[in-house]
Amino acid sequence: ELLVVIAIVAMLIGLLLPAVQVARESARRTQCANNLRQIGLATQNYASAERHLPPPKLGTQFENRGSTLVILLPYLEETAAFDRYDTSLAIDEPKNLQVTERVQPVYLCPTMALPREVPHRACGERLAPGSYVISSRTRYAGHMHLDGAFATPVDGRPYRLHWQHIKDGTAHTLLMGEINYGHQDYLWADCAEQQGQSRWGDTTWANGYWFYAWGHMSAEFPQLYNNIQDHLSPYSARVFRSDHAAGVQFAVLDGSVRLLTDDLNPTIRSALVTRAGGEADVRQD
Repeated sequence: ELLVVIAIVAMLIGLLLPAVQVARESARRTQCANNLRQIGLATQNYASAERHLPPPKLGTQFENRGSTLVILLPYLEETAAFDRYDTSLAIDEPKNLQVTERVQPVYLCPTMALPREVPHRACGERLAPGSYVISSRTRYAGHMHLDGAFATPVDGRPYRLHWQHIKDGTAHTLLMGEINYGHQDYLWADCAEQQGQSRWGDTTWANGYWFYAWGHMSAEFPQLYNNIQDHLSPYSARVFRSDHAAGVQFAVLDGSVRLLTDDLNPTIRSALVTRAGGEADVRQD
């Protein structure tokens, strides 16, 4: 009888465990969506206070004085952190590292798997991880011409974008999307402590350099690369992706959060990125 009871208990555990895992991931995905919703609200509050949308970064294109997420800190109840940050300095200057090396929970999706300690300072990593990047363009090539929710740089310097520039409508224009660790096949070769282990791939919240901070949809990369590690290269480093099984979540300019699935038509995905593309209704229920 004891063996029968043990067998029944084992069977019940086997049945319940997948359900528990699904419930946990559902809770994590909800938290990720809440993070994006807060970022969307912070963007609207910034636009209301400053009378323009936040820039894609601090400084010119090739300066690295901080990302849009640095700019939004005061609108996410992190005024004290922003007050300690010097916007005239690079993100890795000692004064700014006291801010940029700290994890900001609202910028980190709990589903994003980190296979090791991040950052690993012995290998030169200093910046805290992040799970979200701005929606900037529909192609990697010609990155100087951003057609997403952030302004096109002129001579490398971003200009101010206003609501009236969002001609496709705020409900049809993505603001920010998820990325994941994504570089598990990119291995350390020059750091003895991490020799042969995966690099982090600069998935950080504070990095404002365009290569790391600007996400894109691209015909060059027709998939969202969800849960795929071996297709990543320097050119696809900022293709939106996540560790969610269902797809990738995005903050939309109207304040909503939307899940885009891997099988969504690439043309529709690109249309959701552009701010003034003039595409037909591309809403996904």
